[in-house]
Amino acid sequence: MGVIVAGASMWRKKVDMLHVGAVLSAPYTGPFFWTLVASCLQPEAARQGLQLTKLLASSASELASAIHALLDLRVGAIVVKPIHGGGDELEPALGRAHAQGVPIITLDSKIAHAAVRATVGSDNFLGMQRATRHALDLLGGRGRVVYFAGDERLSAGGARNLGFREVLAQYPDVELLQVEPLDWVSPVSRIDMSSRCMWRVLDRHDSFDALIAAGDEAAIGGVNALREAMRQKRWQGRWPVIVGFNGLAEALLLVKSGDMSATIAQSPEWLARTALEMAATCSAEASHAWSHRFVDSQLVTRDNVSEYAYRFLDLVPRFIAELGDSQARERQLQAEVISRQRSALTVISAASAALARKQSPEQMVGALYRLLKAEFPHLHCEVTTHPSTPLDATVDPLPGRWIGESDVFHKTWAWRMTGDPVGCRREALRDDAQQWVWDLKPQRRDSSDGDSSADPWSPERASSLFTLAANGRAYGVMEVRGPSERALGSELVQILGAIAHQLSLAFEAAALHEETAHLAAAELRAAQEKLVHAERAEYLANHDPLTGLANRRRFGEVLERTLAEAARYERQFALYFLDLDGFKRINDSLGHEAGDQLLLQVANRLRGVLRRTDTVARLGGDEFVVLVPEVQDEGHAGMVASKLVSAFDAAFNLGDQGVVASTSVGAAVFPLHGNEVAALMRAADTAMYAAKRAGKNRFAFFQV
Repeated sequence: MGVIVAGASMWRKKVDMLHVGAVLSAPYTGPFFWTLVASCLQPEAARQGLQLTKLLASSASELASAIHALLDLRVGAIVVKPIHGGGDELEPALGRAHAQGVPIITLDSKIAHAAVRATVGSDNFLGMQRATRHALDLLGGRGRVVYFAGDERLSAGGARNLGFREVLAQYPDVELLQVEPLDWVSPVSRIDMSSRCMWRVLDRHDSFDALIAAGDEAAIGGVNALREAMRQKRWQGRWPVIVGFNGLAEALLLVKSGDMSATIAQSPEWLARTALEMAATCSAEASHAWSHRFVDSQLVTRDNVSEYAYRFLDLVPRFIAELGDSQARERQLQAEVISRQRSALTVISAASAALARKQSPEQMVGALYRLLKAEFPHLHCEVTTHPSTPLDATVDPLPGRWIGESDVFHKTWAWRMTGDPVGCRREALRDDAQQWVWDLKPQRRDSSDGDSSADPWSPERASSLFTLAANGRAYGVMEVRGPSERALGSELVQILGAIAHQLSLAFEAAALHEETAHLAAAELRAAQEKLVHAERAEYLANHDPLTGLANRRRFGEVLERTLAEAARYERQFALYFLDLDGFKRINDSLGHEAGDQLLLQVANRLRGVLRRTDTVARLGGDEFVVLVPEVQDEGHAGMVASKLVSAFDAAFNLGDQGVVASTSVGAAVFPLHGNEVAALMRAADTAMYAAKRAGKNRFAFFQV
């Protein structure tokens, strides 16, 4: 569970500002989308005038512990992102929330419990209808469809399945070939699960026209399996229409590359905003019945994916900054609450502000020493730290990457106060003096109950020891001694305990800040690199690598579109086949490098004599093709053909010598020489060979 700022129970009183708690997936333990939602909560809470305490959880047990921690802080409402499974572990926490009248608002999925008063998420029913209708419209209302269904045990899965079935019923010419139900609760990756589902589909069917998936992970798994099937030549048909649901980063990349046709995406900012609005509503209305608030989703296709993806990535810097200063923000928030509740706690606010401005552990401890000396001149404080270790076996060890090359958290140190600007220095303890620090690892108790003579934290003692621990990890101890035998007193011990907690959080923030920023920056770079690679792959798939002209595939798409438009608007267009005369002789005599130079120069000359609306492509070898999308008549087409032949009049500079080359051009006009793509291609090819037989270096029209 993520760190929270504790200690408010000691000074609690009623405040006007609604205090809302939130528990979301810990960074890098869930889909990146929910980490972005978490980063949007704090600015949205400030906009709505709410006090927010945000915790992180990566398991059902951590989610339950986080809810208990928020209830200890007496929050007015709690927003949670449910973690699949672990219902028995959540029951005590949800029961306590219900008993205390604290409403629970869930994100994305409903939890069946009386404490849950609202669920906020995308409209799974309408969103799935939109995705399904888009896919079936792309098929022209007919074809064979495979459906990767949502998990019916979850409300989101059932709603998506219902939306799919209702739209499918409206398309009688669409055949539902196979349904593969997915388990959303299983620990097995949904991507791996859906890949296996796709292999089962391929074992039973040679082809299908569309894959509709009730989740982006399912669509991604299907794409991965289809790619592998194509590599193994088990799938040789046309690439199917593929749509998903969720707007995950990898799905956006697949939409941009064309492997996916569309996905349904939702806005992290709107989810955060609506969740906090529902928290305020349910907290104010004790009788508020359960409701489902839908956040509008967007159909992301290849036409708008770049705009949506870059808007999605625009949130990442906020996410990185939010991770970097989340501990300082929580400390500052708690210090403000304490200062409003008890004026004596202004000292803690000063401690939090002083520590937040410091970068190194030396500066942090120095700031603490100066603050205590200014506020409590009669006290003596000394901090001792040891290698950071978990307080129990359930806490993961700390990352190995710390501030710069510092070994602050890998040895045992005594921190001495100095008069220089830093304020302190650290001295290594002898081995025989270290054991007493290790013996103080148990959690500090803030209560003075019990035998004061045996309790090192008793306010009746003249000195107190405070364990420096945060998030289940111990960093060392802070010892505070008063003059002679004078007792410190309960209130002073509580204030010092809160300051020690602030120092603990500062140590943890210093240790984790660099690691967190590094991981977040790496994920951002990876996402940007994927987008760049997808764009490069798309370019190479449609262009000749030597000349940069459109290749055969791209030209075929342009020709089909031009023919359809010309037939619709009753226009004429011209198609030209060009073949270089004597290219093999030049290639054999001067070498392949010279031949490549010649092809490059030919491409540039053809571009130079054509308009920007015309298309020139290289089909392969020394064969080029030109499409002029609109001509007035056959005479106009002949003028263009003459310009193409004349483009070869000047010699080509190949290295240090000039080479004369010519071309033979075959021309065909739509609809005079054919009204289908194949017929026009044959006509232009036939005319080109006629030009060669007539003596080369000329053009010829197809003779009907």
